[in-house]
Amino acid sequence: MKSEAVLGIKPEILRWARTTVGMSISEVADSLKRKPEEIEAWEAGHSAPTYPQLEKLAYQIYKRPLAVFFRTARGNHATAGNSEHCRKPTCKHCQEILICKSGVRMLIKLL
Repeated sequence: MKSEAVLGIKPEILRWARTTVGMSISEVADSLKRKPEEIEAWEAGHSAPTYPQLEKLAYQIYKRPLAVFFRTARGNHATAGNSEHCRKPTCKHCQEILICKSGVRMLIKLL
């Protein structure tokens, strides 16, 4: 079961997470000891990482909560700043999650 691909991962979120940390596909592949073609396939939606691979991507490489990779991307995946109508970490009205990472605030749009 650990070697099965995880269902429901959003490829556009994988791509966003990689680019926001400034890593190339080759660097991610090296970190996971995988071929770059495999990472490209994940980001294209042709395949998906296993759960252990996804955990390593989320926590060690991209420094993101695991749940982020299952969200549907809408519009800008992340924008600097905060919601105009509230300052709560989560807001049901705007359906965004505020993530504070190294002093940078980003909003991730949810379903």
